Amino acid sequence: WEMVSEKTSKERQAYWVGVINEARAYPDGVTAYCRKYNISKPGYYMWFRRLKDRHDGWKVAVSQKRRKKRTGAGVTKGETEVQSKATRRKFSREEKLRILQAVDQAPDGEKGAVLRHEGIYSSHIQKWRKELAKEEPVKRGPKPDPQAKIIKQLEAKLARSQKELIQARQIIEIQKKVSELWGIALEPIQMDED
Repeated sequence: WEMVSEKTSKERQAYWVGVINEARAYPDGVTAYCRKYNISKPGYYMWFRRLKDRHDGWKVAVSQKRRKKRTGAGVTKGETEVQSKATRRKFSREEKLRILQAVDQAPDGEKGAVLRHEGIYSSHIQKWRKELAKEEPVKRGPKPDPQAKIIKQLEAKLARSQKELIQARQIIEIQKKVSELWGIALEPIQMDED
C-alpha cells in the first residue's frame, strides 16, 4: 500500500511540475493557460506553493518576468512608473478637441477603442461637449445658492436694526432719568406687540 501511494504521489508531482512549467511559459499567462486546459486555478497555485522550494527557476514571479505594454498611462515595455501621490489628470482645451475629433471620426464599434487608448470614459466626452458648447470652463465645487446673497443682505440689515434699537433704548433711558431730575412727568407710551 505504501509503495503505491508513494509512486502515485511522485507521478502527481511530476505531472504538476510539467503543468506549472508550461503555464509559466504560456504567452497569455497562467490564468489563460488554466482556462484553456480546464485546470483548476486554486489547484495550480496549491501545487505551485508546495513545489516552488524545489525549483529555483520558480522563485521569480511570472509577473516580474513578463512586462506587458500598457497604453494610456504612458508606461512602455520594461518600464515602470511609481508616483508617490496619485494626481488627477488634466486635459488642455487642445487635447479635449483632439480626443473629441478622434471619437467623432471613429467608425461605429471603434469609439470604445479610442476611449480605452486615451484612458478616459464616455462620461468625459459628454462633459467636454457641454463645456465646449458653453465656451466657458465648468467651475468645480458647490453651486452658489441664488438666494444666499439676499439672505446675507437681510441678515446685515437685521444686525444694523438691532444695534439701532439698542441705541434708541439707551437714549430713552437717559431721557427718563433727565426728566425725573428736572421733575417733568412723562406720559407712558403704549406700544402694540405687533
